Amino acid sequence: MLSEYGRFGISFDKDGNMYFNDELVRYFWDGVESGNNASIVNYEYLNEDGVIDVHTIRKVEDNGDGSINPFGDLIGIVKYTQEEFAQRNLDDLKGYYNPVTYVMGDVTSEGKTFAEMFAEYKAFGIEYKELQENGRGNVYYNGQLVKKFIDENKAGGIFTYESVDGGQITVHTIYDQKGKLIGVEKQ
Repeated sequence: MLSEYGRFGISFDKDGNMYFNDELVRYFWDGVESGNNASIVNYEYLNEDGVIDVHTIRKVEDNGDGSINPFGDLIGIVKYTQEEFAQRNLDDLKGYYNPVTYVMGDVTSEGKTFAEMFAEYKAFGIEYKELQENGRGNVYYNGQLVKKFIDENKAGGIFTYESVDGGQITVHTIYDQKGKLIGVEKQ
């Protein structure tokens, strides 16, 4: 990560705190807006003690087949304005809301619950258990609590989910050459 972000002013201290040009970062976002109030995120970072919010600027690349890659070369990292910083809702950044929209590539499905979304992975040992108190829950892989679940399909769509109660493992999907989901594995 530092090899890409470091040349644009991002650094970390020994405790894992992120800095941008020596200012403690509260929120870092490397993503693209995909329309309909949705986005695709490459990397996010949150530290409530930070004093600035920053985001990446990337070059959009033509794939040569009529599609584009919005995650082209990184061309800069810039601060959000002080007004944006002051207006940002940290609860949204922490994931304490009850999202009902997700994005896979260019397709947006509204109103689909996490339980419905995770049903397609059940055959591969993935189970989602919702917690009653906040509408979110935990993901398990063969009974083991998953810290982060990542589904990055061959069409370029990305769906990630972090379990409420943490976990020690990261699980990602496996697709065949034709783009069919064929399994999941621990990283």
